[in-house]
Amino acid sequence: DARDDDDEEEDDDDGGGGFFADKVRFVRDNFNAYRDGARTTVETFPSPRARGFRARAAFGIARGDAGDTVRLATASGGEARAVEAFPDGAAGVERAAGAFARVVNRSSHRGVRRRVAAVNFLTNRVGDQVVVGVTTTTTTKTKTRGVDEEDEEEDRRAFDAFAAAMMKDDSTIVGVVRRRRKRAPYVVGQDFVVETMTTTTCDGRRVVEFKHTEGSFSNPNPDVAELTANFLCDVARELTANGDERATRFVELYAGCGNHTVTLAPYFRGGALAVEINPALVDAARENFARNNVTNATIVNAAAEDWASAQRAPRDDDDERAVVLVDPPRAGLDAKTLDFITSSKAFDAVIYVACDALSLKRDIEDPERGFVARGFTLARLAAFDHAPTSRRWIELVGVFVRA
Repeated sequence: DARDDDDEEEDDDDGGGGFFADKVRFVRDNFNAYRDGARTTVETFPSPRARGFRARAAFGIARGDAGDTVRLATASGGEARAVEAFPDGAAGVERAAGAFARVVNRSSHRGVRRRVAAVNFLTNRVGDQVVVGVTTTTTTKTKTRGVDEEDEEEDRRAFDAFAAAMMKDDSTIVGVVRRRRKRAPYVVGQDFVVETMTTTTCDGRRVVEFKHTEGSFSNPNPDVAELTANFLCDVARELTANGDERATRFVELYAGCGNHTVTLAPYFRGGALAVEINPALVDAARENFARNNVTNATIVNAAAEDWASAQRAPRDDDDERAVVLVDPPRAGLDAKTLDFITSSKAFDAVIYVACDALSLKRDIEDPERGFVARGFTLARLAAFDHAPTSRRWIELVGVFVRA
């Protein structure tokens, strides 16, 4: 996935997740100049849980002095710091972390213990499914083909035994995935969990399901993801309730596993198109469309900037209009994509999901391609606290409409 990881600021913990007011103040100070006078406040959505909110977490490894035991660790000052507890972790993460510590340090799993370099945990909100991703070093240097195959088979048997022991220790662990440099992932069990959320859509409240694959991007705070989905439903309701007879189309760039498209496609009579660079996420999105009976959406496997470059400029007599949602990585929109979405006459509105507030501010202010320069107004701005124990990270959703 092109998206950067968001697992970097737990060392900011204040013991209770009391940073939201400061983060909202930062948003107001930096974005009020662009607000439409019709709405004077930033809409705020704190995390429903101050603890136990992370359904996805990544750890390094700290080794004992003799190297015979390993513990989960976070990076601090360039060094691995052993983690005694992880209160931000959801119940499934906490349980699986305990199972890993117990199983990997058994004498029967010395081979895996020696090679493990990092561990990821992925769960869902209810905690009934957990996938553990284990990054290991390679077993041998390049050898003759016969010896290498024998080593690989022995290593695979050792990992199979480790994975089986993990799933026996905790029955909610449904899969264990091994990752090695320049090798395809090796999966024991399944490599995904299924998350559910309830949204209020144009056809009433409905429960939607999403397949989240280990090693690919998914939102680390599913409670706030649900709040975001319902906010976006409200936005879509406003944007499609103007009485315009033209069929409005929905386009999502940086679509990930298609969660926004699944939620919003029912609002758009003109159908929905999602664009995602990661083939694994494209496959997950197609499955998520099918899971949720979304029949008016398609997805293409492409980088956002490549897709934008291939689009023709709309004609003045085109009947179709579109709403575009962008959910880029921390760096924000690249110049080519920003230029395309702010210059195209096809887009009546742009929904910008920003995991970095300053990148959004830069894209608003860009003197040549930015939203202000191209005549857009910031009609709504919402702040979502995905990481209540972080001093800095706040996700924003801006809704831009042509003035």
